Amino acid sequence: PQLIEDNDILGQIRFQGYTNAFKDGAIIEAKAAATPSSGNDMPCDLNFYTAANGGVADVTAAPQMTILKTGFVGIGVTPLQRLHVGANGLGVNEYLQVTANTNAIAGVILAADNVAKWTIYNNASDVFYITDAGNDDGMYMAQGAADWTDVSDERSKTSLIPIENAV
Repeated sequence: PQLIEDNDILGQIRFQGYTNAFKDGAIIEAKAAATPSSGNDMPCDLNFYTAANGGVADVTAAPQMTILKTGFVGIGVTPLQRLHVGANGLGVNEYLQVTANTNAIAGVILAADNVAKWTIYNNASDVFYITDAGNDDGMYMAQGAADWTDVSDERSKTSLIPIENAV
């Protein structure tokens, strides 16, 4: 057999339907991500292609989603980070949406070595928060507000003294 080289197709799964002929609606393709360096090496990327209304899936076009051999996932773009969402030159705005059920929090936790450092979230009261891992430092803004408010926890303060004759 022929040895595998970089970009060789290792396999495809085609999802087809029949109109006047069989047409690809979606394709999942496995490609060699490099020329294998040893007999125990098979680096591979997965590409996902889908068809828009009025079209067919096309492996010569840019994939809609890619999973690289590194585990990086790209939606609309070749990923440069663990999760990378992009427009792939389509000239459209891109958003990442996190949705929670009613009375739940929708947010993102930023962590280092699986330890939460910062949390960015929106609570059920339509207040947007950026807080540290202990939720005792940060800031928030209510929907429709013009200014940020500081999150402060009296329990973390030391040397507090009352202000005499304060207004």
